[in-house]
Amino acid sequence: MRRLRRVPVEEVSLATFARGARIWVRTHGEPRFDTTEVMRRARSRLGENRYRILSNNCEHFCEWCLRDEQRSYQVESLLALPRRLVRFCSAAVTRLFLSAWRLQHISVGTKETVND
Repeated sequence: MRRLRRVPVEEVSLATFARGARIWVRTHGEPRFDTTEVMRRARSRLGENRYRILSNNCEHFCEWCLRDEQRSYQVESLLALPRRLVRFCSAAVTRLFLSAWRLQHISVGTKETVND
């Protein structure tokens, strides 16, 4: 990520956009619109200056142009991390308590058997 400051949406060449860096193209599914409509949609937002990293970033823009969906898979994955971490920690704590409980009951059961 080279810059986080807001700049208006502009039409530039791929070389200008890349500024010498590698470009990654992710394809998933067919676009909802044909090329002409995708270009029209993109150009309809030229000059827009409402960039927000979590809610209106370049991936949101591309998904909207291609599929009429305002979404970012990268942001969704990032926001899912805390939920996955909580689930993982919760499961680990549950396993730990169950193991401790089982050990306690096994040792109690062994003591009762020995004492009888």
